[in-house]
Amino acid sequence: MSWILYHYPLCPFSRKIRIILKEKGVQFELVLEKYWERRKSFLSLNPSGSTPVLLNKENNKVYYGNFSLFEFIEQNFLEQAILPFDYQSQYQVRNIAEWFDTKFYNEVTKYLIEEKVIKNASINFNSMPPNSSAIRAAKKNILLHLDYIDFLLKKNCGDYITGEKVGLADFSAAAQLSVLDYMGDVPWEYSVAVKSWYALVKSRPSFRDILNDEVPGLYKSSHYENPDF
Repeated sequence: MSWILYHYPLCPFSRKIRIILKEKGVQFELVLEKYWERRKSFLSLNPSGSTPVLLNKENNKVYYGNFSLFEFIEQNFLEQAILPFDYQSQYQVRNIAEWFDTKFYNEVTKYLIEEKVIKNASINFNSMPPNSSAIRAAKKNILLHLDYIDFLLKKNCGDYITGEKVGLADFSAAAQLSVLDYMGDVPWEYSVAVKSWYALVKSRPSFRDILNDEVPGLYKSSHYENPDF
C-alpha cells in the first residue's frame, strides 16, 4: 500500500476523495488529521492546512487541493472513470460538483462543522458555546440545496444527479450530506426523491467505510449506518 490519505472523518472533501479512491479500487491508508490544529508537520505537507492530503510513500510526493486532487486521481488511476468522456458532459458534471463543494459547503456544512464539531473538539473553543444563529441559518439554507438536487433528478430523468450513471456530482453532494446526516441535520422528509437518491448512493461499497466512521464526543444519527435508512 503506497498511498496515505490524511483526512478528518467529518471533512466532506476527505469523504469525497475516499469514495472516489474506493470506486477506483485504490488501496490507501487513512491518517486522522484535525486540520484546525494546524500542526507544523501537516502544514509542511499542505501549507493551506486543509484536508484531504494524499501522500505517495514511495517517492514522498504530496497532492492536495479539493479540485486538483480529484483531477490527479482521475487522470492517474484509470481503472474506473468518474467523469464522462465528452467535454460538454464533463463541464456539466464539474459545474454541479462545484456547487456542492463551494456553495453548499459555505452555506451549510461549514457552519455546522464549526459550531458542532470544531468547537466541541478544540481546546481553543472550550469557553465558547455553539452559535445557535449560525446553526439555524445552516438548517434553513439546506432546503435550497435539497430543492436543487430534487430539480436535477427530475431534469435528468435518472437515478442520479446527472442521469443514469453515478459520478462526481453525486459523490460531491453525498459527501456534504453525509456529514450532516451523521449529526442528524438533514430533514429527509422534505424530499422523497432526494432521500431515495441518497440511499442509492450510500448503498455503494465505496461508501461502506464512511458509514462506519466514529467521531469521539459526537453521536451519529440512529439511521446513519443503514443504507436503506
